[in-house]
Amino acid sequence: MKPFWELTFDADGDVHAGQRDALTRDVAGAGLTDLVLFAHGWNNDRSMATRLYDRFFAPFPKLIGGADGVRVGYVGVLWPSMRFTDEPIPDFPSQGAAATAATVPDGLDRDTRHALNAVFPGHVMTVARIAELLEKRPDSRSRLEEFASLVRQLTEAPTGGTAARFAADVDHDGASGAVPTMLTADPVQVYERFTNALAEAGDARPELFGGGLKRLWNGAREMLRQASYYGMKRRAGTVGQLGLGPVLGLLARSSPTVRAHLIGHSFGGRLMSFALRGLPEGVGSVKSLTLLQGAFSHYAFAERLPWATDRGGVL
Repeated sequence: MKPFWELTFDADGDVHAGQRDALTRDVAGAGLTDLVLFAHGWNNDRSMATRLYDRFFAPFPKLIGGADGVRVGYVGVLWPSMRFTDEPIPDFPSQGAAATAATVPDGLDRDTRHALNAVFPGHVMTVARIAELLEKRPDSRSRLEEFASLVRQLTEAPTGGTAARFAADVDHDGASGAVPTMLTADPVQVYERFTNALAEAGDARPELFGGGLKRLWNGAREMLRQASYYGMKRRAGTVGQLGLGPVLGLLARSSPTVRAHLIGHSFGGRLMSFALRGLPEGVGSVKSLTLLQGAFSHYAFAERLPWATDRGGVL
């Protein structure tokens, strides 16, 4: 699968300038007719994402065959997303027992702590305190409430920034409408619901057994997991609109005849969709958008919402 380029973005949508410049320069000189760009979902490991791209793009040359005048290039978009490392990944071999252990002494396995620190920079002490509380599991409502406050600090959009507007799927009266209820409701009630849901789902880990408030730490850990996904959802929109959209504009300027095809998996689908909103005015080079298990509401594309006809989806 050649020619292939990587395009890396940070959490604010800033692109790796060297990769961007190489892409625009090389595409212009490669005689391409089409460029296929793929954005991964929650994979935060670069090697895992590139393996996904290798497997997905491998059949393309044979499928294209000898189509007259068609020459295709490929781009793998890399952005700072994450997963909890105790989650199994379909079709990928285990990364080792330590990475898949459900229960570890510090309450969060080492790789998950590292991932949280990497994708939420500037919150090392917050992550450390979260891990400490999950390890000790104090039988205390005040400590459970502290945990909820720490999770909000970890995942909330910076005050005064623009990131909050990328978390919603539908138009809201103010950015606060995009914040999920689990981050604003009574934390003990939220933990109770998550704890019960884990039990109903057949999660038989030893730490699920017990009574009182201590058992709610299972729900607290699940709340952290869900909140991190909320942060990734917002980030996908940010990277798409503020990062990839403008890069597509540069490509259209340097290679005006090259047709761009966008593919996104999970939150990568959200990233690619928001990239369309970030296209500079007049750019018409994007010819297709493919969403694979898109991890956001289809109402994002609605012109009118069924329950509020005066509003529509954010896209």
